[in-house]
This record gives sequence, C-alpha cells and structure tokens, in this order.
Amino acid sequence: MELQELLSALMGGTASLVLGYEGASTLPLDTPPPLICWGPDEVYVFTGRFAYDTRKDCEREVTERGGTCEPNITRRTSFLVIGTFGSRDWVQSSYGRKIQRAAEL
Repeated sequence: MELQELLSALMGGTASLVLGYEGASTLPLDTPPPLICWGPDEVYVFTGRFAYDTRKDCEREVTERGGTCEPNITRRTSFLVIGTFGSRDWVQSSYGRKIQRAAEL
C-alpha cells in the first residue's frame, strides 16, 4: 500500500502541492486502466506537463517502442497521455482542448 500512496502523491496528488504546480485533472477516462500497446497502429498524443521528463523525451520513448506520436487528437488516436501537472494554458482550469476533444470522440 505504501507504493500505491507514493505513486499517487507523485502523479498529481500531494506532489503537485509540494512542487507548486496544479495537478492534472482526475477524469474517469482511464477507468479501468487501458492495456498499453505498442505498434505502428497505436497513436499517442501528449498533453500537460510531465514530472519526470519532457514531452519530447516521452514521445521518443513511444516511437522507440514502435508507436506513433501526433500533436492533436483525431479518430486515429489510441492514447491521450495526460501529464502529471495541469497547464495554465489549458482553456478550462482542470483540462484543455485535447482532453475535451478526446472526451467528445
């Protein structure tokens, strides 16, 4: 249980308060958690700020595993990866246009 609490704190829980960033939204879009797949047919889109690396580095990890990254949500999108921290640039206080578009699709 301690590991789960630590991961929760690092992924937008109390860590966001400690680091001074607003945590990303907790939307029911990943309940139950999806099975992560890698391959040329899997399209990843990233949004928000990430705790452990830059968006560019995260995208590189996907492409090294055989996935594809795109800048915007489309019907081809397989996964929207939401960063640990929200962004002051998001249109809404807790989510942005990419999250809104994903929910619409």
